[in-house]
Amino acid sequence: MNSGRTIAGWPTPGVSIPHKVAQLAGANQLELVWQNEVGGLTYRLTEQTQNSDSVRYVKWLPSSVDIDLFDEVERLEWARTFVPVPRVISHGADPLGSWLVTEDLGGESAVSPRWVARPQEAVVAIGRGLRAFHDALPARDCTYSWSVTDRLGQAS
Repeated sequence: MNSGRTIAGWPTPGVSIPHKVAQLAGANQLELVWQNEVGGLTYRLTEQTQNSDSVRYVKWLPSSVDIDLFDEVERLEWARTFVPVPRVISHGADPLGSWLVTEDLGGESAVSPRWVARPQEAVVAIGRGLRAFHDALPARDCTYSWSVTDRLGQAS
């Protein structure tokens, strides 16, 4: 049953930029593109060069959240051998939070206005993409548990 509550999506106005994210961005263009209910934020960081723009993403989680981005780094590095995933550029943590900087894979968010207007098409495309992603990974060799019980246990 849907409670009507959004757990993640386009950010609400007025969200403060975490100090570490601002430091990572420097003078480059920074745009908040995703926010979740636990305070996680994802920014698009665009560095303008003479020849083109370089895009990266910065994912930030407050230290109060019991999610380990270092685990995500390990999963991305493992999956990278088998499927296209963002390359991890850097990651770290301080007393305020943890962060992960990745390369841009291109594409468009499934919650962009274009796809929100075409939800059935977006859901089918996401489902097909997830099926192809999981079919390409060697599940028997995966050292990560994705069972509901294990994943919920990690979040508590």
